[in-house]
Amino acid sequence: MMDLFLTREAEQLGTLISAWSLSGPDRVIEALSDHFAILSHNSLVPVLSIELQLHAMRDGAFAARYDATRSAYLEKLASIIEAMLEASFSR
Repeated sequence: MMDLFLTREAEQLGTLISAWSLSGPDRVIEALSDHFAILSHNSLVPVLSIELQLHAMRDGAFAARYDATRSAYLEKLASIIEAMLEASFSR
């Protein structure tokens, strides 16, 4: 479930950032703001995140998978931010 959520989240963010060259930074920043506002209103996301972190603390096998999934998401997020910065400085 976490794999699916984080993969979709990274894809959505990547799609928003890829629109940078088409719609410009102001529109992309507005779209990102809207995206995170919607995400912040979903109370299940932080609760599930905390539950998964707690479970990872209690179960070593789960922790390995959790850490790998979380690391992969953070790497994707970093590449998205990098692309956004490159696009903003190339203008």
